[in-house]
Amino acid sequence: MRHDLVAVGYQIDRYLPSHLKGNAILYGQARVVEECRPLPAELVYRGWLTGSAFKTYQEHGVVCGQGLIFGLKELNRLSPSLFTPTTKSNTDGHDESMTLDEFEIQFGDKSERFTHSVYDSAASIAMKRNIVIADTKFEVGTDCRKRLVLIDERLMPDSSRYLLASDIEAACATGAKPPSFDKQPIRDYVQEHLGVGPKTPLTPDAIARVHGHRYPQSLIEETVDRYEQVVFLLTGMTSDEYVGEFFLR
Repeated sequence: MRHDLVAVGYQIDRYLPSHLKGNAILYGQARVVEECRPLPAELVYRGWLTGSAFKTYQEHGVVCGQGLIFGLKELNRLSPSLFTPTTKSNTDGHDESMTLDEFEIQFGDKSERFTHSVYDSAASIAMKRNIVIADTKFEVGTDCRKRLVLIDERLMPDSSRYLLASDIEAACATGAKPPSFDKQPIRDYVQEHLGVGPKTPLTPDAIARVHGHRYPQSLIEETVDRYEQVVFLLTGMTSDEYVGEFFLR
């Protein structure tokens, strides 16, 4: 059995009755969950200029209070990568951009130093496979021992914009928008058919429309397919093969 699986199993076994200890299949399905106190902010990193950051740059020449050189175009690479934090709404409103000064006054710089290297390392690994992580967001919290930890999802298509490096080159040459491996089809559908987009006030009525809507199976399958493609491009395996390789070997 792999050493990392043994380590996971040791943690899980502490909470299992004796007749379930040492079960390798259970190790692949169970998790030890610890309550953390979340930092009320989204830690967003951008290695390529796109999305809302590009729109802000076009309008003001700055992103989250950081001035960028003149003449950048969409999907230009940002080096070094840019930290662009936002608030994390505790209500039903949208998150709002913060400047670095605003973020550091409220939260210090420890969480940024903790997560920035994670993004840069992940982007470097993905780039070797012709994959660009144009942007991503992390959430952090403190555990019961006051340690800073990553919480929620990390580097998933739900929270990251994955693109093929070759598609970016083609887009820069032609001006066409490159396909992304994320939940953009759902965002587009919700805006077109339900009238809810990035600038829509998230009223109870708007939320009810989104949550209560029955989405087409084709839309679900298209989004799942994008996620499956990311797994294969990064690992060379299907998601089922990856889970089996990681947990059950």
